Amino acid sequence: MKKILFFVSLLLLVNAAHSQDLKRYRKDIKTLSSKNMEGRGYCKNGMNKAAAFLAKEFEKIGVEKVNGSYYQTFSYDVNVFPGKAEVRIDGKKLKVGEQWVVREFSPGCHGVYDIYYIDTVNFDGKKLMADINGGLYDEKFIVIDWDFYRTHYRDLNGFTRGRQKGIICRWSTPLKFYKAYSDFLAPTVIIWVNSEFGNDAKQIEINIDNQFFKNYQVRNVIGMIPGMKYPDSTFVVTAHYDHQGHLGAKQYYPGANDNASGTAMLLNLARYYMKNRPECSVVFIAFAGEEAGLRGSLHYVENPMLPLENIKYLINLDMIGDNGINLYAETNVSGERGLRLFEEINNENQFFSSIQRGELAGNSDHFPFTEKNVPAILMMFEEGDAFPYYHTYKDTVKTMSFDSFEKIFKMITTFINRY
Repeated sequence: MKKILFFVSLLLLVNAAHSQDLKRYRKDIKTLSSKNMEGRGYCKNGMNKAAAFLAKEFEKIGVEKVNGSYYQTFSYDVNVFPGKAEVRIDGKKLKVGEQWVVREFSPGCHGVYDIYYIDTVNFDGKKLMADINGGLYDEKFIVIDWDFYRTHYRDLNGFTRGRQKGIICRWSTPLKFYKAYSDFLAPTVIIWVNSEFGNDAKQIEINIDNQFFKNYQVRNVIGMIPGMKYPDSTFVVTAHYDHQGHLGAKQYYPGANDNASGTAMLLNLARYYMKNRPECSVVFIAFAGEEAGLRGSLHYVENPMLPLENIKYLINLDMIGDNGINLYAETNVSGERGLRLFEEINNENQFFSSIQRGELAGNSDHFPFTEKNVPAILMMFEEGDAFPYYHTYKDTVKTMSFDSFEKIFKMITTFINRY
């Protein structure tokens, strides 16, 4: 029986090799990470441009609409930074995205302000907070190291909501725009600077524009290829197509690895299954709003366009454009049988040194489905040459890797045929 399965698997892999299209995969990633898509965020309608591109590709491929549309539309509030984004320290301009970024919930801020460094040698948290709340730093920016704040946060209760004009938090290099969006505004502006920021700065000149959108309309993009034998039983392949958008009018975040790589794989698989019709249906969902807190997947599980109980297995692809030797995975209890099958396929073909299972976390769009007991798995890389660049403006086609494209494609198509 094992020999039969092995030869069936081999035939499927040979068939898949003739169906995958690395050239088209590269082209899709290049399109999704291009300047025209504006970082696939909220500034200049970038995310909705990307949604329109994906819907058009679904139509070209022949993927069917679900309930008469490729779109599932919803909305939420979001804070963005579409205009001026300039910071000068003692007259020297810092490079946006590399030497400084802004926290996602910050208001706009314009002016010149004195800088105060927290005395870490004679630190007195109660006195500092009393001085802040008493108005001593109303027109000043306070500098703090992230590691110091992390170890003294109990003594600094309310620090990020204090009356100081702003906070300068020193962070590691490379500086990441970890979360680009917020649905609320904080009372004070917070900027992160990299470790090169000195210990003797006197003044900050800051010009940051923010815009708070109420009920910004976005779209999940959904398509389906009906199964030949069991159309009501579905495999679901997901990837979030949104990214960090802009930090200022000029600096956009391409997001080639995160997550144009997963989105382009979704399109490639759709093209494959149109030519190789599966027994069960395959549903493709490109989620909006992942970078704003899993907005798209959270909305979908509460408003499913197809029954959640009909999902045989969900595969979420996030940041797969890397050359790591180990594939990272997360799954829930109901997804463990699928994980074992992926491990079996990997061992048969030696695609990766291992599939490393991590603790299930709310870090990507598989998570809301696992909360509904849908068998689901996350696939991504947490190591490799591209990983250091995620959530930076250097996450481009040039810094990502295509080494894993063929391996992941074959793993998924083999899995769907054998599960």
